[in-house]
Amino acid sequence: MRIIGSYLSPYLRKVLVCLHAKGIPYEIDPIVPFMGDDRFSELSPLRRIPVLIDERVTLADSSVICQYLEDRYPEPPLYPRDVADRAGARWLEEFSDTRMGDVFGWRLFNQLVI
Repeated sequence: MRIIGSYLSPYLRKVLVCLHAKGIPYEIDPIVPFMGDDRFSELSPLRRIPVLIDERVTLADSSVICQYLEDRYPEPPLYPRDVADRAGARWLEEFSDTRMGDVFGWRLFNQLVI
């Protein structure tokens, strides 16, 4: 399993947490954020990281990647088994990725670091 991304990305780190928690071996293919050639555009049409590549699929979205890992490697479970609780967990994940990611990632990180 190969992951394309940058350690600066909280979305890459989210996927790495899933991989570590499930004990799934992987290798990192580092990429400079917002860079990449035409091959990268084929893997990630929106040119976003991380990208997961394995023998079955290529995926370019941290939430989709984590859900794929959960479905493909169900043990140990990272999401609640109860459907309502799982939906609540996915809502929190989406909120963290979008609203909190916007504030902490794009506003604070860009202003303080970039």
